Amino acid sequence: PGWVLYSTQYTVARAWDKFKNRVKATRHKWYSGTEVMRCGVLEVMRRELERGVGKGCVGVEIVKAERGARAYRDMLKMVALEGLMKKVEGGMRWDRIGLGGARNPLEGIGDVMPWMEPKDPWEYHKFLLSTFYPGPSDFASMMQELLFLHGDFVEGVEKSKAKDDRKGRHIKGYEKVHPKAKTDKVVRKWKDRDKEIGRRVKEVLRFSSAKL
Repeated sequence: PGWVLYSTQYTVARAWDKFKNRVKATRHKWYSGTEVMRCGVLEVMRRELERGVGKGCVGVEIVKAERGARAYRDMLKMVALEGLMKKVEGGMRWDRIGLGGARNPLEGIGDVMPWMEPKDPWEYHKFLLSTFYPGPSDFASMMQELLFLHGDFVEGVEKSKAKDDRKGRHIKGYEKVHPKAKTDKVVRKWKDRDKEIGRRVKEVLRFSSAKL
């Protein structure tokens, strides 16, 4: 649900790493060792946006629906932009990517199971980018947006964990088994990841400029 993405990012961040690494048996990887934000999950968000998140809502529910819609858009953009960064890191020239007219590889599929997804997530990421950036796009600006969206998500991860800490003060023994936000390993990991994204963006911009 959209409210999870905008109000408890810590839950999403924790699951993102935990779900991907939980299953160690190779024979189970094909259906359970997948990304939380895999293409099928992203497609559910996109379809909700297309239908109109919160359609028919009134009063305060409209505000909540708008927050949910924004959370969906931000997550879709963040994952797709990171996919673009990986492509350019891999040697693909930005001026030869061509986002226009990219088709949705999941079109016509109902509930998208992991084994139904495209082998290369870039097929779907490219479609998302063509949806959000239909006109002429500037690679540097898109990478700057990736930095903003990723940083905003990580900030939300820490804030939502701090909110849990405040609630937990009323529960006996909570602080003994739950580290505070500043020392929590999930929060620290995502902060480190945000720094790494910053380093990679800086490098890919330098690399892409040299190739153009």
